[in-house]
Amino acid sequence: MRGKTKDEASEKALIIFETINNRGMNLEDADIFKAKLYKRAENINEEKIFIDLWRDFKYSCENLKIEIDDVFRYYSHIIRGREGITSNEINLREFFTIKKYSPFNLKKYKDIMNDLNNIIDVLEFINQEKQQESELAKWIQLKNNAKITIK
Repeated sequence: MRGKTKDEASEKALIIFETINNRGMNLEDADIFKAKLYKRAENINEEKIFIDLWRDFKYSCENLKIEIDDVFRYYSHIIRGREGITSNEINLREFFTIKKYSPFNLKKYKDIMNDLNNIIDVLEFINQEKQQESELAKWIQLKNNAKITIK
C-alpha cells in the first residue's frame, strides 16, 4: 500500500481489508481483530511479540477445537456482564471496534491478549475437569448435554 508514511499505508491496507470483508469475502471477525491488534503492536515496535502471542493463542484455540471468534464472543459476554449490559447481543465487530467499553478502546494489545488467554485457561480447565469423576464434572456434562428450547 502506498501512503506518505508507514502509518498511512497500514491504515489504508486495513481499510481495504475491512472493505473486502464487508463486501462478502469470507473473512472472520477474528481477522479484523488480529489486524487491529497487530497495528497497535506495530505502533510500539512489538510486531514480533504480537505474532508470537497470536500464534500461541491460535494454537490453543485449535487444540480446544474452538473458533477464535468464539473466544471473542465469550470475551464480549464477560464485558457485557461487567458493564451490566442486558440488551440483545450485537455483531462482534461492532462490539469490539465501535463501542466505548470495547477493550480495543480501553486496553493495550498485550492486556487484550492476556484476557483472551485467560478465557482459554478457563476453557482448558473445563475440558480437563469434565473428564474427571467429580461433582463439578457431572454439572459440566449436564450443561454440555442440555438442549434448551426457547418458545
